[in-house]
Amino acid sequence: MNTTSQTPKQKYTLLFDGNSGSGSMSNQVVTMGDKFALPSCTFTREGYRCIGWNVCRNADKTWYVAKHGWLTQQQITEQKLEKKLYANDSSAQYVFDSSWTQGCSTVSTYTFHAVWEQLPHAHNYVRQERPATCTQDGYVKYVCACGSSYNEAVYPALGHDWDSGTVTKEPTATETGVRTFTCTRCSATKTETIPATGSVDVTQMFTDVTKNWAYPGIQYCVTHGIMGGMGDGTFAPTGTTTRAQIVQILYNLEGTPAVSGTTPFTDLTANWYKPAILWAYQNNVVAGTSPTTFAPDQPVTREQIAVILTQYMFHVLKMERTWTPADLSAFPDGAQVSGWAKEAMQDAVALGLINGTKASDGVVYLDPQGSAARQQVATILMNFCQNVKK
Repeated sequence: MNTTSQTPKQKYTLLFDGNSGSGSMSNQVVTMGDKFALPSCTFTREGYRCIGWNVCRNADKTWYVAKHGWLTQQQITEQKLEKKLYANDSSAQYVFDSSWTQGCSTVSTYTFHAVWEQLPHAHNYVRQERPATCTQDGYVKYVCACGSSYNEAVYPALGHDWDSGTVTKEPTATETGVRTFTCTRCSATKTETIPATGSVDVTQMFTDVTKNWAYPGIQYCVTHGIMGGMGDGTFAPTGTTTRAQIVQILYNLEGTPAVSGTTPFTDLTANWYKPAILWAYQNNVVAGTSPTTFAPDQPVTREQIAVILTQYMFHVLKMERTWTPADLSAFPDGAQVSGWAKEAMQDAVALGLINGTKASDGVVYLDPQGSAARQQVATILMNFCQNVKK
């Protein structure tokens, strides 16, 4: 029996490269003359999708270019050609014929390199928040890793919240003193010069002080370090005085003695006035506006000042009443003094601490519930220091 032997068809190996993608794919073997399909790409690359393959003939390092055949990378670059893109479609059929080996008899493997297309970027914004500080704006913004960002809100810098200041160097007749202000939020400090007591004129120090009825009180309090300016070249004579500030002034007069313990007040948020209020509370100089509140930022009224000063006289200075309480009926609004403040107001008027305020109609009123302006407080304190606390 005659037999005819047939030469086996040549087989070729197809390799797959992720080209910066992650993962791996199995090799594929094809036979000359057979049809074959490329598998779907299973490589992954963040932010990209595979759109197909470029094929390289490993034996001679050439790439397939449609209508041109197999060319080197240099030829492709010089001629500005594009490598053939084999679609990332497993249903596409190709025939492995002689065109695959054209010009290279030693070829046995081919590498298909993944071709990637960048996906449209989808922003992934992360919320960032920074609270405003005294000197720096705050914000709420959203930031993407790509660098894109947008602001939801911007909060302006708060600015410093200066306390009423503490005399850190007493002035003398020939040497200036120093008052130091501290920010209640960030603890930053600034200073103000207290002129030498022998030659000071507060109208030259402050742009808003004139030689009117309040001048002597302001002059006295500034030169004695009892009160200071606002740190900006002004005294703010018509500005209000808070409950915390009047207590701090008395605490300064006592030389800021060391204190320890606690108060029942839950609304004391700033550190600068806490020692003064504790001292005043422990020495029966002040009481709260309720069993648990002090209202430190509330403007102090004229009748409250009368109570605080008389309490200071009796409980700290240990004074005895040697004067006759004043008759408040001499004032048109004398009956409007609160019951808890009546006795203190009688003492304050008798001692010349509070003399009433002249209204536009020329009548002098006690104005007991009126807020005490800084110039009024300066006058009261001058009278107190000169006539009472000698």
